[in-house]
Amino acid sequence: MSNMKQWSSGPVVKWSSALTRSLGHLVTWSLLSSFAAAQTPSPATGTSPAGTVAAPARPDTSQQSTQPYDMGAEVVKVLQQMKIEEPKPKFFPTVDPYDPINTALRTDKYVYDERLYDNIDSSGGPEFTLASGYFRRPVVERFGTLPMPVNSPDFGGKVADWDLVISNSAGENVRRISGAGNPPQIINWDGTDDRGTMLATGETYSFTFYSTDAAGHQVRVPGQPQRISGLLYQDRSADDWVTTMACDEVFVPGGTFFTDNAPDWFDAIGNVINEKFHSQVNIYVYSEKQSLAQDRTDLLLAQLRQRVLLPGDAVKAVPVTLSESDARLSRIEIQIY
Repeated sequence: MSNMKQWSSGPVVKWSSALTRSLGHLVTWSLLSSFAAAQTPSPATGTSPAGTVAAPARPDTSQQSTQPYDMGAEVVKVLQQMKIEEPKPKFFPTVDPYDPINTALRTDKYVYDERLYDNIDSSGGPEFTLASGYFRRPVVERFGTLPMPVNSPDFGGKVADWDLVISNSAGENVRRISGAGNPPQIINWDGTDDRGTMLATGETYSFTFYSTDAAGHQVRVPGQPQRISGLLYQDRSADDWVTTMACDEVFVPGGTFFTDNAPDWFDAIGNVINEKFHSQVNIYVYSEKQSLAQDRTDLLLAQLRQRVLLPGDAVKAVPVTLSESDARLSRIEIQIY
């Protein structure tokens, strides 16, 4: 019995079994040849730079026939899955996240901090002044502050009254502090003599305690002499800050060469000026000769201008000549308004 196949574009045709098989083999061979030709790259298509097969060029349909498919033809669609590999760019940051910390800890840089100084245990080592609202150079604290604590001795019994006598290197009594009963463990000295004059830096002071019991017996206890190298205090009457130091801390005696500790002193002075300055800085350099005082003044100004950012007219320096008897009191005094 023969097979029958109906097409939408033509009449019903009857084929014999043998002819149908021959035509089926022919169509199969034709389709396989067309598929193999489609897989072979042509110069028009080529390959992609990444090594993947590029999609074949779109055929030109302008010349294709508009006639229906021939009898017995079949349309075969082939779907090919391709993987496109695109390398992703890699980015590595070139900024060290610890660079701000390392920069701040370098010894040749400034350190900015709010109140780190208050958190440092002063009994555990040297005190580094890092606290201020400005940039400061880290240095060991050089200036003493007021009031100055003086430890009182243990008299070993009941005391009726006591006296603390402070004298200078010439043996002159400059201040006497008295009280009744046992003295406190620490007596705070405001740094002034009996006339209200501030103590002189570069001077060595001795502290001697006297105590009297109820029977009138007196006990004398000498203290350890102490040299005042530098001092920082606030002048309540003028509402300004004063820093003073002995000249021999920064200059060799009788000369203009710097001592080994001079850079630390200059850094300490610069820190104080940067922190306390409001409108004016007056510098007085006391020396035994006028020429020496002038030369030291010029050198001091040159060092401070490297550490202090102030208008030129805000800083005034005055050399002062001392008498021969006061040559031991050669000093630098800076008033900061």
